[in-house]
Amino acid sequence: MLALLIGALAAFAFVQWEFRGKEPLFFTSLIGRMFPPVTTLIPIYLMIKHLKLLDTLLALVLIYAAFQVPLVLLILRDFFQQVPQEIRECAYLDGCSSRQVFLRIVLPLSINGILAAGILSFVLSWNEFLFALVITSYDAKTAPVALATFIETEGVIQWGIIAALGICTIMPMLLFMVFMRKFLIKGLTLGSLKG
Repeated sequence: MLALLIGALAAFAFVQWEFRGKEPLFFTSLIGRMFPPVTTLIPIYLMIKHLKLLDTLLALVLIYAAFQVPLVLLILRDFFQQVPQEIRECAYLDGCSSRQVFLRIVLPLSINGILAAGILSFVLSWNEFLFALVITSYDAKTAPVALATFIETEGVIQWGIIAALGICTIMPMLLFMVFMRKFLIKGLTLGSLKG
């Protein structure tokens, strides 16, 4: 949710306002998606340790939001650009502020893109394993990390527990995707066929 909020505000700023260095700044903001997460693991671990946030949910929220903001920005910038400039200009002429244009015009017209970006962010954060494994130990353990702890205990693989936890881990995501499938498909294909 945090990544969606920050990404939506940033995407609106990149679409709405003209400022010097806009395109280089946009591409610089996407650098977070260009590197594999393992390359940033040690610096992030050291920052989290310095801030005394090891094994906290806040650390996971901040890390996941930081990695998902570039994806949300990339998706929503395109959707916000599809909102006609004339509609936004008319709203400004009618006395709307930038906040009102964003909340009352751009967001409702881009709801499919917002849902698609939110679904992708949720799925990627739910399935993330590496940072949750390194940064958490007991208090803020995620489902994939909890599942991995049962793989081998005392030299014996606990197949029953692994199967049950695997179903419990997959089921919320499966149900979520079944109900949100049409929004994801509509959001990702909207605008792909222009004629």
